[in-house]
Amino acid sequence: EQDVSPPFITKVYRDSSEPPQFVVEINEPGECKDSVEDKFDYSTGGNLMNVLDTEGKRFSSTNYNSNIYYVVCRDKFGNTMSPAAIQLAEV
Repeated sequence: EQDVSPPFITKVYRDSSEPPQFVVEINEPGECKDSVEDKFDYSTGGNLMNVLDTEGKRFSSTNYNSNIYYVVCRDKFGNTMSPAAIQLAEV
């Protein structure tokens, strides 16, 4: 049976590194992209986030100085989630 469900975000936080990095965790292996400007189409926009684990479920942003992130993730079967706007508390 083929997976037809897009991944979803299970956790968002800033880690304890310097400077603190924005981190997202998803429910299944995949890739995530983000932007600090606006929602975007996964195929044509966004910045690929850094993979932080061997399972491909935890990602950090390449943008450090923002409190709002727009995130889209895609699983290994090509299922893409709807864009998510995530606002974090000021650091």
